[in-house]
Amino acid sequence: MQCQRASPQAPRAACWAFCVFGSSSFLGLLNLRNLRNLRIMQNDPRTFAIIGAAMEVHRQLGHGFLEPIYQEALALELAARGVPHRREVDLPVHYEGQRLNTSYRADFLCYDTVIVELKALARMSGTEEAQVLNYLKASGHEIGLLLNFGAPSLEYKRFIWSPQISQITQMKNAAGKTS
Repeated sequence: MQCQRASPQAPRAACWAFCVFGSSSFLGLLNLRNLRNLRIMQNDPRTFAIIGAAMEVHRQLGHGFLEPIYQEALALELAARGVPHRREVDLPVHYEGQRLNTSYRADFLCYDTVIVELKALARMSGTEEAQVLNYLKASGHEIGLLLNFGAPSLEYKRFIWSPQISQITQMKNAAGKTS
């Protein structure tokens, strides 16, 4: 498992963590609660179920369709697997404690806790990652998935956002250190 700061497109004052396999030097800076959250994320049956459904959709359809095709197929596959989900859910966005009139529309909200963002791109950039991370922060949800059906193999990333990780990074930035 590796915990990294998000791409440069993400807000500089906040730290976002996403979990991929590998080693980590940043992991040592996390407190026990955050370490527990990252372990849960790595073994989370909810995200495994969602990713498994997405893999089946990609296996059957392949790559090359537009995002709405994958979105409809994934809704059918999630239902067939008994994964609770809502499609195109409006999630409120808050700024300085006030709810904005404009909301974010998640492609899926599964288990009422996992934001799922779909893409159908030949290659993802840091912009898509920053988008999911900003949605997590703005909505108050902690877990997100980015699924890309546009590549020859399904691409996915799990994300976790925690205020404690943000506080650690702010302290590091104030001390002049970067990860």
